[in-house]
Amino acid sequence: MFYSEEETYSIRINAVKLLGALCCAKMSKPKAGAKGKKRGKGRSNSKDGAGGYAVVLPYLQQFAPPTAGCDWAQVSQYCGVLYSYGACAAYLEEQNDSFRNTLLSNRIFPAFASGNQQLMAHASWVIGQFSGAISKKATNSIYERLVGALRGVSVEYPLHSAAVGSLCELVEAEVFPPDWKPLLESLLMGLEEEH
Repeated sequence: MFYSEEETYSIRINAVKLLGALCCAKMSKPKAGAKGKKRGKGRSNSKDGAGGYAVVLPYLQQFAPPTAGCDWAQVSQYCGVLYSYGACAAYLEEQNDSFRNTLLSNRIFPAFASGNQQLMAHASWVIGQFSGAISKKATNSIYERLVGALRGVSVEYPLHSAAVGSLCELVEAEVFPPDWKPLLESLLMGLEEEH
């Protein structure tokens, strides 16, 4: 079946909404003797019983991050995985820094090492979704990757747009780089190339 660009976008938005709801859903098993009791609605603010911890993240874990030279099927599949992490941002923001830092290091940052611009664009977008919960420890690594994406050879528009968008999200969340110079140099290079 062929979907128009607008339909494809709508399908992705709907999937993101559903994943976000699933991640935050309470999935605790009813305790013994509580058969007739209604389950409380709303988001779970811990790992225990949350759909993110019980269902979504374990499922995503089975997909290995692609490496340099990976085929299109792997790229496409992992782009879906990255979308899913972005959809789970509200749940992931409630977890501790160590949990998020491990996720970034093991599941998001490898997309930048792949050299594939589509994967790098998706990873950049995910970082923007986490902008309100970035730890000081992860800040340098994040800026290195986003600024590095801007400085790459023949950077295409989707990657450039995603990286700049995430950088804007970080600055607006007052997550500032340890050193402003590389970012400012990259932005100036972009302006010089435009004229």
